[in-house]
Amino acid sequence: MKICIIDDEPLALQYLDFLLNKIAGVQVTGKFNNATELINHVQTEDVDAVLMDIHMPDIQGIDLAEQLLNIKPVLNIAFVTAYNEYAVRAFELNALDYILKPVQLERLQLTIERIKEKDEILHKTPLKAAYHIKNLGAVRFYKEESPIEVKWRTSKAKELLGRSNRFW
Repeated sequence: MKICIIDDEPLALQYLDFLLNKIAGVQVTGKFNNATELINHVQTEDVDAVLMDIHMPDIQGIDLAEQLLNIKPVLNIAFVTAYNEYAVRAFELNALDYILKPVQLERLQLTIERIKEKDEILHKTPLKAAYHIKNLGAVRFYKEESPIEVKWRTSKAKELLGRSNRFW
């Protein structure tokens, strides 16, 4: 599993890298303290997950997560932070996990297991049903003939589709 980490605190970044290297099957493909470098890395490299801090000087982790999910919607995001008040917003973005600092190895292993389980489900689920999109008046999604309730990955995606629907 290929993971990137971002934190503005060098010691926190080094410690998280140290812990991840103790977990079998995990490869840290990048350590960043700059959001732009992380975005470039995710655009050009094969990355399964990003572990990120919430508070960083150039961008908030929540905003960065939204940008990353717009680039790669299947990317697993887990927040590693000292602030518990952002947990609700993080899970609204479908964050896979929210770990409070100081990080313990056992807790980090649980997060890695969650990522593995999600990826296994994603890669083993065959698409055998027919899916349809109908956009007469409002955009609706169907599996076979049954309507599907859409759980938007980001609020921006919902907003963009809602806006574009007005012009169809």
